[in-house]
Amino acid sequence: MMQQMLLGYGGAADTFIAASGGTESTDGDFKVHVFGSTGPMTFSVSSLGSGSAPNNVEYLVIAGGGGGGSHIGGGGGAGGVISNHPSMPAPKRQPLPSGGLPATGDYAISIGGGGLGAAVHGQSPPETGSKGTPTTLNGLAGGNIEAEGGGGGGAGFSEGQGGDVGSGGGSGHVNNSGLPAPELSTAPTNPAQGNAGGTANNPHTRGGGGGGIGGVGDAGGPSHPGNGGPGITFTITGSPATFAGGGGGGTLGPRAGNGGPGGGGGGSSQSSGNRGDGGPGFNNGADGSGGAGAGGGNGGANTGGGGGGAAHPFPGGPGARGGTGGSGVVIIRYKFQ
Repeated sequence: MMQQMLLGYGGAADTFIAASGGTESTDGDFKVHVFGSTGPMTFSVSSLGSGSAPNNVEYLVIAGGGGGGSHIGGGGGAGGVISNHPSMPAPKRQPLPSGGLPATGDYAISIGGGGLGAAVHGQSPPETGSKGTPTTLNGLAGGNIEAEGGGGGGAGFSEGQGGDVGSGGGSGHVNNSGLPAPELSTAPTNPAQGNAGGTANNPHTRGGGGGGIGGVGDAGGPSHPGNGGPGITFTITGSPATFAGGGGGGTLGPRAGNGGPGGGGGGSSQSSGNRGDGGPGFNNGADGSGGAGAGGGNGGANTGGGGGGAAHPFPGGPGARGGTGGSGVVIIRYKFQ
């Protein structure tokens, strides 16, 4: 009986994937590699599985989050997320065989950094925080993977950055009675990787929250803060951890937006007691700050969380800088025994 359990199809004993790279740990019969430093890295496969053992990996690829907006700015959008792990909800989840390993050798990885927050008044749209940098994982059977960076939050009267981004940035505040309410925040063109940022409503009060992989950012307005959109909780490391929350929107004086769960940075307020909280996650987003010229909270490292929107600038001075987006991450998991 024991011999039958150890033998695969055709009577040959199973062998398993062996690889190295990043920070390594084990979870029962599975090995986990976390790649967190920005820039080029390598997943090195020295042997492949055989017999009945599956010869593929589960992966989580997250890009850098977008920078927050200034001058009552919108929160930055979370970095794009691509995964074939079962904790990624359908229909965004990729098919498991997309993680197939065609051969031994080195698989190139590049971890994206977070976008810098804006420090402009935003009264000459479009002016936003910077887009996060893409994260890539190349060479798998399903093709090369590229997660797009999160969109920057809108500064002043600018909409959040959308288009070719992971999640969209939240809109900057509105202060023009001739504008319809709400002011729009441009949607991403990669909806499988994220969601749109939140809108902002008249009058001159709050910016919208950045989008997260788990939902759109909240609208910022007179009666509600622009909280960042939520991330998603993954169990790919063996323990639940939340990634890719949007940044919270900044405010003139009322309560600023909280960063979305998944490392979103908190928005800032001109009133010192009304800053937004950073979103919890794999690494927590930073809280916003309070006072004139208060900058937004940064997104959590290796979460792809968006940066928080800044408060109102000093009178006649430069814009308060939005928070920097959180850097991205690649996590790989496979059966090794």
